[in-house]
Amino acid sequence: MDRPLRIAVLEDSQIIQDRFKRIIEQSDLGAKVVLAASNAQFEQLLNERPLDVVLADLGLLDGSGLISIKRASALYPQCQIIVVSSLSDPETVTTALAMGAVGYVHKDDPSIEVIDAIQQALNGGSPISASIARKIVENMQLHPQLANPNEDHGLTKREVEVLTVLSKGLSHAEAAQTLSVATTTLPVHVRNIYRKLQAHNRTEAIFEARNQGIIP
Repeated sequence: MDRPLRIAVLEDSQIIQDRFKRIIEQSDLGAKVVLAASNAQFEQLLNERPLDVVLADLGLLDGSGLISIKRASALYPQCQIIVVSSLSDPETVTTALAMGAVGYVHKDDPSIEVIDAIQQALNGGSPISASIARKIVENMQLHPQLANPNEDHGLTKREVEVLTVLSKGLSHAEAAQTLSVATTTLPVHVRNIYRKLQAHNRTEAIFEARNQGIIP
């Protein structure tokens, strides 16, 4: 990337806005931080120039932050969206991930730092609070039909190719070179794979794909 990262903070609390902005600017990310307190303000940011990372709250004054997550994901598929919210019910979490979020961090979780979460997302991972992951697992155990809603995994031929190559231990850059795809495109495929297989990282995706017989 020949420009600084552009990171947006969608949060209606100015105290939290300022905290995230200070943490990011003092890190080694070298990022430009832009702020929005509502879906309307975030829409203006989207229209200005591409976003690389979004830290999004869900409880905003003008509606759910899910609206902005869906918009950002559709407009900039390569953007890494991380929810930082006090909401942690399984339905909200799975909806956010389905709409394009790659991670979900509880506001009160001290175990996942903001910079670590951003770096995980940029490296193709899915930062998620352990407490939230546990709730999702418990919900799937109570409703086993949610774990495998149908036999059609929904992966495209290219996504299966990407997952097969990644299962061999290659890095994103090596996988992109092997498949002759752009290094900026590969993370988009990876994010779609995670969403379709309901996985939060490479290990989970590979395990689920092998369990379903998608890859050897």
